[in-house]
Amino acid sequence: MTASLQVVSPSAQVDLGEAEFAKDIWDVRNIPGAHYAAHLSNHLLNFTGVPSPFRAVTKRYIRLRLTQHSQQDCSQRLRYVQLFLEFFTARYSGKDTLQSLNRADIEAYLFAGGKKSVSCTFGELSTHSGTF
Repeated sequence: MTASLQVVSPSAQVDLGEAEFAKDIWDVRNIPGAHYAAHLSNHLLNFTGVPSPFRAVTKRYIRLRLTQHSQQDCSQRLRYVQLFLEFFTARYSGKDTLQSLNRADIEAYLFAGGKKSVSCTFGELSTHSGTF
């Protein structure tokens, strides 16, 4: 039995990762350095549910998290951010930044049932507020 080896240049890996980041549904198996459980069948991060004005910044946030956290953790965070942004865009239709976000908005979200996602994301959102 003979096996052939294929030489892959480092730039090819970077290009593959960049191509994946441009998509709205990422397959983390195609992202160099991403942490994922190979024994599970869910390797996707789906950004299609994120309101379009916030999709690019959400991708940057998840891309940053993916360097140190697992796909499963990033998928959960992505869902929490998506839920909050859906609430925010429903409350402020036409807004494409979080600059008008205030305490009353967060309290309204908590009252509406977003308590679990808030505890996981607002601390991080505040550190990334310049990007939103």
